[in-house]
Amino acid sequence: MSKRVYILTLGVALSALIFSCGGPKHDFSSQLSSLDSLKSEVVIAQERFDELDASAISGALKTMKSDMASMNLLSHGAINESEAEVFSEYNRAKRLIKDFPQRHRRISEECERTLSQLTALSDALRIGATQDAQGNKITPEYVKKNYDIESRVASSLIEEANNTIDFATRGLATYNEMKPQVDALLEQWKNKE
Repeated sequence: MSKRVYILTLGVALSALIFSCGGPKHDFSSQLSSLDSLKSEVVIAQERFDELDASAISGALKTMKSDMASMNLLSHGAINESEAEVFSEYNRAKRLIKDFPQRHRRISEECERTLSQLTALSDALRIGATQDAQGNKITPEYVKKNYDIESRVASSLIEEANNTIDFATRGLATYNEMKPQVDALLEQWKNKE
């Protein structure tokens, strides 16, 4: 009798485990493939983003702000056309990287968060989890909704990282090109005083 109760109890426990771990399984292989691809795209964007010399870009921004203040002070508001071109081009470089320090920090953090979210979703699908960490049932609708959200976030993040790379690269190149002209102009104005 006790052997039968043990077997029955074991059978009920196994049945409960099977139903709580999935019941009918869904084929999420295409979503897993898409998640893996999306994670790879985020990793590539993050690696490209991390190649930026954040210290050089932040230093250039700080120098440009100081130089622009000096230019405004020393020029006394009276500049000729060629000086205006230098001033304008230097200001354009500054505008391209004006919010780089904040963007750099935010994008770096967002890359980590996005990779974590994509990994958590793909891990849940791979092991056949039936509930997420908040107790929500993982259904095809749940997967579609969360995949769509994470896909939009990842795509937006990749675009923002690429734009920031472009702005920072162009801003730093323009800074490097214009800095000698700005230094010469500032020196010229200092000598006039």
